[in-house]
Amino acid sequence: MKQIVTIILLIIGVLFLLMGCGKKGDPIEPVAPLPLPVQGVVASVDAQGITLSWTPPTEYDTGKQLESGDIKKFVVSRKTEAPVTKGWEFTTTNEGWSAVGKTAPIKHHKGVLRTTSTQSKLFIRSQDALALSAEQNRYIRLKLWSKNTRQGYIAFITDTMTNWDIDSSLEFYPAVHTSYYSYQNAFGALKLKSFPISSSALDTAQDYMIDMSTVPTWKGSIKQIGILLQNEHPEVTESEQKEQTEVTEVELGLDRVEFIPAIAQQLSPYQAPPWLFLEDTEGWTSPQTKQLLPVAYNGVLYAQGTMPIILLSAPGQAIKIDKSLQAQIRMQVTAGDMAYLWLQRNADDKIPDFQKISEVSALTMSSDFIPIPLSKTSDFHVYTVNIGELLLAETVSTGTISQIGVFFPQVEVPQRRHIMIDYIDFSSSEADAARWTQYALPTPAELEQWVQTLKIEQDPEFFIPYGGLPEEKKTLPVTSVKLAEISPQHPEPATLENGQFFLKDTGNFLVEDNPAPLDYEARYTYQIDVIDHKKRTNKQLSTVTVDFFRIPQNPQHLTATPGDEKITLTWERPVLTVDSYKIRQLNGYMIFRSLESGVFPQTPLIRVPANTTAFTDTNLSNGVTYYYTIQSVASTLSKISNSEFSAEVSAVPVDNIAPDAPEDVVGVYIGNVVKLYWSQKQPRDFGGFYVYRSETAANGYTKITIQPVLTASYQDETAEPRKRYYYRITAIDDETPPNESEPSDMAVVDTLLLD
Repeated sequence: MKQIVTIILLIIGVLFLLMGCGKKGDPIEPVAPLPLPVQGVVASVDAQGITLSWTPPTEYDTGKQLESGDIKKFVVSRKTEAPVTKGWEFTTTNEGWSAVGKTAPIKHHKGVLRTTSTQSKLFIRSQDALALSAEQNRYIRLKLWSKNTRQGYIAFITDTMTNWDIDSSLEFYPAVHTSYYSYQNAFGALKLKSFPISSSALDTAQDYMIDMSTVPTWKGSIKQIGILLQNEHPEVTESEQKEQTEVTEVELGLDRVEFIPAIAQQLSPYQAPPWLFLEDTEGWTSPQTKQLLPVAYNGVLYAQGTMPIILLSAPGQAIKIDKSLQAQIRMQVTAGDMAYLWLQRNADDKIPDFQKISEVSALTMSSDFIPIPLSKTSDFHVYTVNIGELLLAETVSTGTISQIGVFFPQVEVPQRRHIMIDYIDFSSSEADAARWTQYALPTPAELEQWVQTLKIEQDPEFFIPYGGLPEEKKTLPVTSVKLAEISPQHPEPATLENGQFFLKDTGNFLVEDNPAPLDYEARYTYQIDVIDHKKRTNKQLSTVTVDFFRIPQNPQHLTATPGDEKITLTWERPVLTVDSYKIRQLNGYMIFRSLESGVFPQTPLIRVPANTTAFTDTNLSNGVTYYYTIQSVASTLSKISNSEFSAEVSAVPVDNIAPDAPEDVVGVYIGNVVKLYWSQKQPRDFGGFYVYRSETAANGYTKITIQPVLTASYQDETAEPRKRYYYRITAIDDETPPNESEPSDMAVVDTLLLD
């Protein structure tokens, strides 16, 4: 009986539980507490990589305490964002580009993206979410090799127009598109720009500059771009194969893609002087197609050959011409007696046909070529050319130099000549170009060996068909990749210091046995997740985004010049990074001001662009000491890529501007008194006038007013009769001591009594 009662009670209890114990509403479901995200995530950049730091959470999201022993691991992930430099060079990876549809998968081969298609079109596209302003990126420059195609297209989508227009068969027919409405309806919304494809040699890629501003839909924020090539003889259906005589594969080798604001703005400071050749040629090349292009190796621009050699800088330079301008070239040339410096002083001037220049005498007759007699030394030698003085002799004292060339004529006895250039600088005669000198430079034999290696390593090998290329290694997607799992108890490869974790990303982490390198001038977002022993993770994200730039040196030679309620700062643009590479990215400068030496606010007084090397701070108080320091800014995203602060300078604003001289001074002698009158606009710091008198016109003036005169008139009661006096008036301000104007024009008064 008791067992039956017990069973009945159990059944009733279960029913009560199912019914919510008699209470209205759904039954309460327990909610598992989740760890809070890590705190204080910070990223810092140095020459070795990116260092992350964070502090572990101490609570769950329910307020329950979270002990360090409850945390199983931190998961650190990294995502590559849109390219900071507005372009892709494909040095080591696909950089997010992929094939679309039936286009063959991209193979990355020697810095070039290779793909093929037997269909009517070949189509590849970049990663998503570029967030590029169409208004600020007018041109797209491509460098590509192609086969079996004559027409290319740039396709794109925007944040508001996300469908792809890849129907390249749409054509304009006057009989159909007879009205503006019909034309706009058919073509106005297309996100496609065509460009003709030049036939490429087997081993060369061609450059294409495409003006996207002519496409009406190129506006707003560009989300993604693609490249489409039209197949000349695509694969057809079985029913059409009877008439098809040939099926071809359209092939693409994409070397580079770059966004450019405007043609005149494409030159970066990296391609401007001084040229140091630390990592590459810094824009220097040669128009001679039959000779090996110049290469850079260990800080040397190197070229060699038996024929005449011309080396050209990138066009678009803006080197101002003045009397002090000089060129300094430190180089070693193993054969020949003469080199020539060529200067293009007008960007519209045609580049000479150097191939046709065979006689040295023809060069000496041209004002465009400046001779440089070569030293017979077997070591590097500094050659200095006083350009300013030479151009002044030609009555050309202003303007700019838009391109530079160094020409080496053919030597009399044909022999292989080695040209090794350490640096080329254009600056004022007061500048010390010797600071760019490098001493551990390679020998000609080492350079020649390097060139042979480079020819093998960097040859794009376009002659190898797509099918003959090595199989593509698995590459990491642009999406987030897991770099490391960090245990709080055994944090390696991270470190734990005073309750804070530090992890260094040097680009050496392996993800699924594939390297996850860091690329300079890329943007990365790091995410750190917390996982406890019950596999619960934080719901809120904890991320930090960083631009990975080499850190620039701080601005040099900062000076402060005081003025009236103002101070003018000047400085020199830094050229090198802290690890002695030439700066590729410089966004601008941050200027800090303080009233206390050595103590500056975290917020700058102002940010100025990178092409600025002067700033005037106005509306200051005279007599107050102001302190300044300045930082170079590589990235606008955060301060972690900024330089160290420059040396501190100070100045005291002072009014050193004198008033204008009084005008219209006249004098008359009446009643034994000389009465003087004049006019002047009185400034706000007006302090009065002084009156000077002399008995000779040229000199001998003495001040006859002890105190300043506050009105524009004065009576000279000390004048003697029957004399001629000369008067001049000056104005002063209220500074101590006062600033005094130049004397006024002279007033002549004869003290003769009228009958």
